[in-house]
Amino acid sequence: MTGPTPTSPTAIATASSDPAHQLVAERLAEEMAAISGSRKRILAAECEAALIEVEPALEWEPSRRARLADALSELEAAGTIAWSTKRDRTLQPELPAFVTLSAAPPPPRPTGPRYLAWRPELAWAHDLSLTASEVDDLQQIQAFLKDQPDISSKDDATRDVPHRERSLEIFGDEKRLDRLTRGRLFEPGRLTLELLSCCQRSSISLAIDQDVQVIPYPCVHVIPYP
Repeated sequence: MTGPTPTSPTAIATASSDPAHQLVAERLAEEMAAISGSRKRILAAECEAALIEVEPALEWEPSRRARLADALSELEAAGTIAWSTKRDRTLQPELPAFVTLSAAPPPPRPTGPRYLAWRPELAWAHDLSLTASEVDDLQQIQAFLKDQPDISSKDDATRDVPHRERSLEIFGDEKRLDRLTRGRLFEPGRLTLELLSCCQRSSISLAIDQDVQVIPYPCVHVIPYP
């Protein structure tokens, strides 16, 4: 009787118990849900693009495909996605040709964060069963808030920081806040951009605020051929 093959979801999921890998898997699930829209089926290439989005350091990493297979296996084992029967064998390890998002994702796995001493602004976190990814995000936000003045004492210039600049400062990832604002940590009564002393701004407003000077190219006069 033979066991699971090295590239089967069961084999990979059993082999991966690294908390850092679990964190990547949870963030991958968030990104896949965000890019899927109304679709339930996501192609392998889209999964790979989503992984690079949440872990930019993996873009040129030789082990990226193995890390993707590992993360997809963890999500399959958790019931978040289902692997297709068809496989993508263009490279090793093989991947599912596509994955299907579950209609109702399972509740988050509790990670025992209730004992953490959250700041008053984050006290609501005690009432949630937080995922490892959410705990990691909140701890980074807590570290940022520790050195910030009280929100009532902040002037307009302090609050007028673009949200992607603040995201880079807190998480080292300028798009992390874009993803978080779509999730439950930003539901009413929880996190706000105001709490993080930033605002959501377009690239156009940034160019105006930074007083960018546009230098036109010299005009080129076209002389008709006689």
